[in-house]
Amino acid sequence: MKINRLQAVIEADLSQEDLKHYTISSLCEHADISRGVFYYYFHSLDRCLCMCLLRRHKCVMAHTKRQNLTSRLYFLLKHIDQNKIYYLNVFHFLKNDYEALQILEAQLREFLKDYCDKRGPYSVYTVERISRILFAQIVCWLQLECEQTVKEVHRQFMLLIPLLEQQADKLPLIERP
Repeated sequence: MKINRLQAVIEADLSQEDLKHYTISSLCEHADISRGVFYYYFHSLDRCLCMCLLRRHKCVMAHTKRQNLTSRLYFLLKHIDQNKIYYLNVFHFLKNDYEALQILEAQLREFLKDYCDKRGPYSVYTVERISRILFAQIVCWLQLECEQTVKEVHRQFMLLIPLLEQQADKLPLIERP
């Protein structure tokens, strides 16, 4: 399938070095597809990179499905750190694409909602707020080229988890999706 080949080429290319001038032409050349085929599936390189990142995160989250929230978040951070060049390159391209960043944030929000669904009633507003904060922390960590250790960033994440755990007691408006 062309999409899988395209994703494999993107991951290989962006995992190698700092690619600030990666183009659709170079991607199509490496994937051995025409630009027309690329534009059939995606309207921009940003959308293609966003899709690849979403697919990668779904695999990472599926791999840890049976673990608790703190373990899953730690695994995600560790995965980002181990694939730092790839993530730095992808976020270099997506940093000015607000819509793509919203899509990635929404994936994190769905991950948190899935966690909350299993625990009982929860506030959608609180989940949205926490997912924004977590996503912002990940983006900042990447912008600083992962200077902090995974444990330090994870520790910051863990400060927010009690808000998810205690929200049913604190917030009068509880929603059930």
